[in-house]
Amino acid sequence: MFARSIVASVLSALVVGSALPAAAAYVGGSAGGEDTTELAQVKAEKTEKKEKKDKKDKGDHAKNFPMKADVFKKHVDARLAKARGKLAAALEKRKVSEEERNAALKRFDDGAVKVRAAADRAGKDGTVTLEEAKDVRAVAKAERKAMKGAVANRDKKGKKSKKA
Repeated sequence: MFARSIVASVLSALVVGSALPAAAAYVGGSAGGEDTTELAQVKAEKTEKKEKKDKKDKGDHAKNFPMKADVFKKHVDARLAKARGKLAAALEKRKVSEEERNAALKRFDDGAVKVRAAADRAGKDGTVTLEEAKDVRAVAKAERKAMKGAVANRDKKGKKSKKA
């Protein structure tokens, strides 16, 4: 008995819930066809959002290669600028002395030169393949690891902290 009453109430809620949007659209006047431009705009916005999401989707990076060299260099420069900004913000947040901050940023810039050189080598023929991009990424990872070993996790005496 109890189960039947639950099922009946759920079914009635579904029926009423599915009828309400149609009734509201009819009362609002969109069922007559006057508001089709609004509906078209909403649809266009939804498809635009979906396209942006698909473009942003991490998915299969191999689909983007081979890539033009100048586009690849722009990506590399953008990533380096973002990383430098994050490093500068982290140094500012931790109130690192000016001398240490300059040393860390100089070390970053030295590594960035190596990464840009690797990107130039990868794009010397005008296109960058997936394998060449992986080589550039390996150089960037090696530089990041070397910088972390040289700069990060130091205590006041300049020794590595126990966390590192």
